[in-house]
Amino acid sequence: EPAVDTDDNNKHFTLGRMQASTALRMCRVYPAGARVHSTNTDPLRGWRCGAQMVALNYQTNDLPVQLNRAFFELARGYGYVLKPLELRQPPEPSSSQGHS
Repeated sequence: EPAVDTDDNNKHFTLGRMQASTALRMCRVYPAGARVHSTNTDPLRGWRCGAQMVALNYQTNDLPVQLNRAFFELARGYGYVLKPLELRQPPEPSSSQGHS
């Protein structure tokens, strides 16, 4: 599985672990506090992981901001879009976790 950079001391989580975590907990994705640029990262990375909140800098009308606006326009202007069912359910225990 691809690694997801959390920008927190370069920790990496697999996409599956991050999705399992966001099914049970709130998750907010935001850039590192030491950033000085106004550019935005791709919000799709956070959304694919199931993050409930992805921070964007609205001072820059770049593609990530436009994607965010278009995504919420599809939801008729509501303040949220419901995650797909598979990202809302906790994962089922797999047989590869040491169970015989």
